[in-house]
Amino acid sequence: MRFYLHFVSFSRKLITFVNMIPEILTDYISAHTAPEPEYLKEISKRTNQRMVNPRMSSGHVQGRFLAFLSKLINPSLVLELGTFSGYSALCLAEGLKNGGEVITIEKNDEYESFIKENLSLSPLGNKVKLLIGEAENILKPPFNLIVENVSERSETFFTNFQLSTLNSQTVTLNSIVENVSERSEQSNNSCTSQIAQYNSIDIAFIDADKRRLLEDYELVLPLMSKGGIIIIDNTLWDGHIADPEYSRDAQTQGIRNFNDFILSDNRIEHILLPVRDGITICKTI
Repeated sequence: MRFYLHFVSFSRKLITFVNMIPEILTDYISAHTAPEPEYLKEISKRTNQRMVNPRMSSGHVQGRFLAFLSKLINPSLVLELGTFSGYSALCLAEGLKNGGEVITIEKNDEYESFIKENLSLSPLGNKVKLLIGEAENILKPPFNLIVENVSERSETFFTNFQLSTLNSQTVTLNSIVENVSERSEQSNNSCTSQIAQYNSIDIAFIDADKRRLLEDYELVLPLMSKGGIIIIDNTLWDGHIADPEYSRDAQTQGIRNFNDFILSDNRIEHILLPVRDGITICKTI
């Protein structure tokens, strides 16, 4: 009986939270938001058909929100932690400067071929660089990123350059730089590249393991340009973070720890928005 009462109490709280935006209003918002490109519709369809938890993809309204932010900021370099289907990476690519790129990191190697197929559906797919591995390994200091030169030679070189050919199980950005340097010498310096050091990322989107959300935030923050924007997804987590009795979930606790921590973080300004499952936007100071 006690368990039943607890369940009913929790269910009412959760239903109240979910119904803050009733389905009829959600449909209205979607209908009155700019449509997504056809290739994103196709990726959404493929994700629903082939992925176990398709809700993890950003979807129409959140995707347009990410694309809108990217167009406002007009970034040269975007970093994403948690690629999933590639949908959000393509949204973030919409606002890139000429020669800019999105570097997206996905730890689940089972998604790799699916992501690459999805990226190939978009004219922006060649602006997205997919890295497979743990973010803490890929982004470990010293940190280097390759921003391609806009020249035709550079574009041809990097198009032919396959990350999968690197002789390392863990693909780090340092190893890419070393590999590019070696190949550039072999090609008689036919390719030029700009190496961006710390303080180079204009937008970061964190949508990875919620249990280590605070660690990922601390990993990304030193890499941001001054005034750079960090976007964190799922910071309302189906309302669980607002229920003091819901404490058995490590992912919920990870989000709570992050939400509480940034309240007193004087390195940023931030706002938590009730967009979809909660989006926090941080601006570096």
